[in-house]
Amino acid sequence: MTMNDVSSNVYLIWLRLASCGIVELQVMDLRNLRMLDLSDNQLTTLRMDAFLNLTNLAVLCLAGNPLLSVTAGNNYTQQQTLRVLDLSSTFLTSFGSLAFSGFPELRTLNASNSKIEVITEDGFVHTRKLGLVDLQGNPVERFPVNLFTGLLRLEAVYSDNYKLCCSDTSQPTLK
Repeated sequence: MTMNDVSSNVYLIWLRLASCGIVELQVMDLRNLRMLDLSDNQLTTLRMDAFLNLTNLAVLCLAGNPLLSVTAGNNYTQQQTLRVLDLSSTFLTSFGSLAFSGFPELRTLNASNSKIEVITEDGFVHTRKLGLVDLQGNPVERFPVNLFTGLLRLEAVYSDNYKLCCSDTSQPTLK
């Protein structure tokens, strides 16, 4: 089964295409879709504009894909409804906000057990409503001191590196 098999089904609310060998995503027109599970496929590059027409999407699972990069894409605009994004067990090595700038309502981000080494200065600047961030199992070595500043609803950060949540006054810039 591929995305083409369901591309015109506007009545879908929940769609699971896990382990289907999907290599590339095209723009989908599933306006009523609320949950999309694309876990354990073969996605290496993800253009977020593929989700442009998923105007009610609340949960997106991309876990287990060999993702190397996430980009905003050419025609990308804000996707107002996404609340949960699962990027766990991917091959992402860095995390920046531009690719996720279209998700201002994001509440939960799971990027555990990936390969993230660097989180950029603007890592969460466009996702200010995050309440839970899971970065466990990542070899994060560099991240800004004020990474979580501006996250007004942040309740939980899961990480293997205590420096991610606890300040060290001896390092005024990056740790």
